[in-house]
Amino acid sequence: MSQIQKIIGANMLILLLYNLLMGRSVYASIGLMIAIALHMFLLSVIAMVFFGLKRSSEGKAFLLSMGLVLLIGFPLCWIES
Repeated sequence: MSQIQKIIGANMLILLLYNLLMGRSVYASIGLMIAIALHMFLLSVIAMVFFGLKRSSEGKAFLLSMGLVLLIGFPLCWIES
């Protein structure tokens, strides 16, 4: 399994855990939005660090997983409420 698949898989697992732990109320949807926003911020910081270290393949993997968390995570907030 490549490094990119491991990074993306780990972030999708974290997103699934957020979804399972938050529950199904309106307040849980708001909490899930905040958790996803913080997750995306952390992924962008990690990607910048990897680009700064000249390890662009890992940086691109974190940017790609950030996009997937955005595309998959925020619609989950609205489906649940």
